[in-house]
Amino acid sequence: MPSQKKRIALTVEPELDATLEALAHLQNKPKTAVIMEFLESVHPAMIQLQKALEDVRDKKSPNAALSALFANLTGEYASIASEHSQMLQEDKKHA
Repeated sequence: MPSQKKRIALTVEPELDATLEALAHLQNKPKTAVIMEFLESVHPAMIQLQKALEDVRDKKSPNAALSALFANLTGEYASIASEHSQMLQEDKKHA
């Protein structure tokens, strides 16, 4: 059965390609896996941005969609900061 996933072509600047290549190498993953993981991680924010832009297009207030977007991003950053703090505490225990 053929895949239901859509294939897209990307052309990127050399600097971006170098970053993707380095991240892929450091994680021992294919570059496409790094790109997919990133896109999947920001997909909820992309949906909220889409909603805000649709509201602007439809001459509605985008405030609700933008508030949801900012709340989502704030939550994501708080989660990352918390995980980083926990890693630092673990490092101190083992030092």
